[in-house]
Amino acid sequence: MTPSSNRVSTARRIVLIILSLLLALALVIVGIMAVAWWQLTARRTTLDEVELGGRTVIVQEVGQAVIFGPSTVRLSLREGRRELSAVELDVANDGKALTPDIWRIEPLDPADGEGEGARVIIRAEEMPETWCMLPVQGEAHCE
Repeated sequence: MTPSSNRVSTARRIVLIILSLLLALALVIVGIMAVAWWQLTARRTTLDEVELGGRTVIVQEVGQAVIFGPSTVRLSLREGRRELSAVELDVANDGKALTPDIWRIEPLDPADGEGEGARVIIRAEEMPETWCMLPVQGEAHCE
């Protein structure tokens, strides 16, 4: 082998090593993104859906932090596929399954100056009664 062909062969090896490392890095990044997407989508369990005048109130369990502890519930008001407002709330469930008997969903009364939307009243064990407002316009909040 001549010295020039030796240099070409070494350069090719270096380029192949760099390309292999870039491919491996890309695969790792895609894997991390796939796991993150799976975590975000797989943990949302729809517990209840209520239709209120063309809009839908959806109650979802987002995830449980510990085996016997609070579970995060996501309340959202949607019109078709568009989300109008949403709020997340930690609900003490003491290891029990969250069921629709711990909340009540009712429409807001525009005559009371509340505007349009929905109210979710939650009565879970080991936590005070909580009222969550999901307005069509404005920010969702819990009291």
